[in-house]
Amino acid sequence: MKKRPIIGLLCITLVNQPEYAELGLDLEEKIQDLGIDVIAFTPYGIQWERNIVSGKLLDNGQWIRGELPLPQAIYNRLYGTHPNTISKLATYTGDHRIFNWTNRLDKYLVYQSLSEIHQQILPLTLEYTRENLISSLNDFDQVVLKPKQGHYGLNIYRIHKDKTNRYHVYKRKIKQPFLKLSQNQLLDFIEQIQTSERQYLIQQFIEPTQWNGRYFDIRVLVQKDHIGMWQVTAMISRVARKNHFATNDTYKLELPEILLAERNGNAILTRLQMISIHVAQILEQKLAHFGELSIDFIIDRQENLWLIEVNGKPRKDLFAIIDNNEVIEKVYLRPLEYAKYLAERE
Repeated sequence: MKKRPIIGLLCITLVNQPEYAELGLDLEEKIQDLGIDVIAFTPYGIQWERNIVSGKLLDNGQWIRGELPLPQAIYNRLYGTHPNTISKLATYTGDHRIFNWTNRLDKYLVYQSLSEIHQQILPLTLEYTRENLISSLNDFDQVVLKPKQGHYGLNIYRIHKDKTNRYHVYKRKIKQPFLKLSQNQLLDFIEQIQTSERQYLIQQFIEPTQWNGRYFDIRVLVQKDHIGMWQVTAMISRVARKNHFATNDTYKLELPEILLAERNGNAILTRLQMISIHVAQILEQKLAHFGELSIDFIIDRQENLWLIEVNGKPRKDLFAIIDNNEVIEKVYLRPLEYAKYLAERE
């Protein structure tokens, strides 16, 4: 009888893990139907001398503490941590059997990787220097300053140059700057917030179109399926709080087709899907081995699409508002299907 491949979920903690156990969708039976053994484990659960991992494994529909041999394929759920552990695991499984190994993406590398082919949908992005900032503000009046490897919308600033050459710095709000500075004061401020661990980018500010007076984005989740092909699994929109420019300050989650009902919604969403798959293919070719990515777009007032950010560790819980259990199941099961495909490849 053929052995079931062992699939590992490499996590930072086993508290509230694996995420598959918290959904109320009864995914355990569907996971077992895939013909795999699944174990969630942390770097501290690896016993190298015995070639086993300890963690939470799925057994007869229940997640229990236990041990299994080192997995044959691994879905990395860490976020940019423990690279040495991942490298050591790769020597056992092979590089091609660990996916999303690199998931804390450098936004400038992403921009460079995509700019040759998708320049028309990318806001101009530059590494921060004093000269780049001043020239960008002369060209655009408004720019966004964001960390090269930031997440959750933290430490993002919008900077606007007014007609008197004063610089308005906004942290969250659209209309209420928390600083008004001269050029030298602005440059000094940025020197204070930039550290060796937090390097900044300058991104052209694109003003999104609004829905009910609020900015929104569209997040596209692309994942590889059971034969290793990229597919669009789901799309969701984050609607920003009133008078906030960042959709990370989320007022509500909504389906994109509802927000685009009064626009050319079907054509826009079809184009988003095509672009998203192509973006995933390019980034995998140029950066790392991925099994899933989420890609954030906005639409400007002229209905032009702009790619704002790519996420290497997508948040799956955002898609829970989709009233379709089959879609939600795919969001969670596709990475396991892809891992099985990797484990069984020669």
